[in-house]
Amino acid sequence: MVKESRAAYRRPVLGDLRAICERPAQAAIARVQGSPRRYGKAKLKLKASVIEDGAVAVDVTAAFVVTR
Repeated sequence: MVKESRAAYRRPVLGDLRAICERPAQAAIARVQGSPRRYGKAKLKLKASVIEDGAVAVDVTAAFVVTR
């Protein structure tokens, strides 16, 4: 589930867009894979950008909680 999210809107999107999410560090992925088994939940932060015509239109940062 989404625990918290923030978006910075830099420009309007009027046409086709592309959303790109940065891959988290391997250590963060390992924590998400192991923590729910040990503690019942895990947290993961993701950063993404919405791009139109090669320019960033929206930056998004979100924190998720994963439960078993």
